[in-house]
Amino acid sequence: MTAGAMYDFEENGRLTAQAALSILNDQGRIEAPTFAPLPARCTANATQLERYGLSSAALPTDCGVIDYPKSIFRVYRGVVLTALAVLLAQTLTIVALLAQRRSRRLAEAEVAVRRSELARAARFATVGELSASIAHEVGQPLGAILSNADAAELLVKASHPDAGELGEILSDVERDALRASEVVQRLRSLLQKQSVAFGSLPFDATLQCALKLIAPEAKRRNISVEENFDAGNAEIVGDAVQIQQVLLNLAINAMDAMQDTGQSSRILTLGTKRLANGMELTVADRGCSFGSASAPRLFEPFYTTKPHGMGLGLSIVRSIVEAPHGCVGAAARDGGGTVFTVWLPCASELTDADAAGAPHVQPRAPTASHPGNTAPRTCS
Repeated sequence: MTAGAMYDFEENGRLTAQAALSILNDQGRIEAPTFAPLPARCTANATQLERYGLSSAALPTDCGVIDYPKSIFRVYRGVVLTALAVLLAQTLTIVALLAQRRSRRLAEAEVAVRRSELARAARFATVGELSASIAHEVGQPLGAILSNADAAELLVKASHPDAGELGEILSDVERDALRASEVVQRLRSLLQKQSVAFGSLPFDATLQCALKLIAPEAKRRNISVEENFDAGNAEIVGDAVQIQQVLLNLAINAMDAMQDTGQSSRILTLGTKRLANGMELTVADRGCSFGSASAPRLFEPFYTTKPHGMGLGLSIVRSIVEAPHGCVGAAARDGGGTVFTVWLPCASELTDADAAGAPHVQPRAPTASHPGNTAPRTCS
């Protein structure tokens, strides 16, 4: 049967109950009750309508439809609505997380740019501290060139100029000009604005370039420099200019600490060595050490123990070292002084980790390898 008049059993039961109550409330008088005719309502079977291709729109407006075909939404309506709500919430959460991730990456890129600009500004400040020794390094070959030019002029004016001696003078002029040019080129590469480019670098050779700027300043301050570069041809991951800035900042910091140290103890010790999974740089001095209260804040920005310091040198060192997942620590030396220890990952170690699917090389805490040192402060 597709559709027809059907009795509503619910209403039939209600009317029957009303009749029974009427008899019970009639105080014992039993008379034949009169019943209204049971209502018959138009009812259609939705399954049969669909089976015969009939449209429910053609039914009367008061005609009810029963026996709808079973579907997931009809049977599990609450569950489906709950699942859709959860799915919508998850979608909104994912969209919010993606937007947050994009904002974070943009902020990180902005921070990297600002950090690079700050590091460059710090390099200008460092070069300002080295200005006296740099002027001497440039002025000395220029003075020699001037003297050789005067000597060459006298030879040319002589009646019988010595060609061999004139050739030696020209060779000296060329040598001194190249020496002055090298100083200018080192400064230019250190100060020019360029993007940070991480790559494989020969550790010792990169530091030797910075040592050429440190040596004249140490000589001007009457400080002896002991270098023990034992890394050989081992390579690290980093940016050449920034790695040189690390050595410059630590060396100048050490020389400042030895300002009031006796002449016999004014020794700056620089050393490198290869470890199991990285390279280690140590910069040690015999100057005034930091106190125990200063140790936790030593690498914080704008914290300094110098009367005229900006408090940016060690903070920049830490940011540079941690960029390729290295670490830096400091420790007081027995007998006075401080040793700074920098650890950087080897290029081969980083390559192997990437090949194994690991995105980063885990930082290794610097070891107390320098004679007479207490254990350095580990990276946080």
